Amino acid sequence: MMRKLAEGVFQVVLNLPNSMELKRTFYNHLILTAQEKVYIFSKKHNWQTYLDRPLITSLKIFASKKEFDDALVKAFNLSENTKVPSSIVAVFLKDRLFMVSPEVYQAVYPEGCEEDSYEKLMIHELAHNLHIRILDGEEEKMGPKWFYEGFAVYVANQFAHAKKKLSKEELLSIVTLNKEVDYRSYKEVLEKVLQSFHLSDLVYCAWKPDFIHLITSALKNDIHDQTQDFKSIKTFFN
Repeated sequence: MMRKLAEGVFQVVLNLPNSMELKRTFYNHLILTAQEKVYIFSKKHNWQTYLDRPLITSLKIFASKKEFDDALVKAFNLSENTKVPSSIVAVFLKDRLFMVSPEVYQAVYPEGCEEDSYEKLMIHELAHNLHIRILDGEEEKMGPKWFYEGFAVYVANQFAHAKKKLSKEELLSIVTLNKEVDYRSYKEVLEKVLQSFHLSDLVYCAWKPDFIHLITSALKNDIHDQTQDFKSIKTFFN
């Protein structure tokens, strides 16, 4: 049983390599702050009851990408020849979080560098677990990649000062084709969609067959007024 420190915040087992032991206080503070911010976000959307138990029980930090990759291969029982993509720097295995160090994260993903970028990476990963918990553990209902990654980036407030860059055609292409794009674009797509729909409705309906049709219709028609026919995405599916 993990010790509860505050609403939505729990004591986490922290595993560090010997070379990073001097930063234990820093990492302990970081994971507690990350949990607190996820709780604050959840409360705004009436999801705080999902945080009555911890999203995370342990955090393991790795001093190199190779050590991180080797640990993932072992933890997920993958073939020894498996090559972990360079872009993967943090992964949950149920409630155990594996992460590279801030220095490795900055080197591997320099475009993600901003104020509190490492804390935001933690929040991003916690947001994925929150998302799954809201859906009662049914991970397959998280919807298309642009949505579930956009959700995590949005919760973490990553790329807070990124400039908007996508045209309507590009937005539609990402949504309809579920294209692999950079994380800034996932956030931009979601923020555009949130001009038409409530986030809570999107989370509960993202897996439904007509979800993409509804989203593209809103984007094509620039529907920003939730008092129109698109007032509730749930109404559309009922």
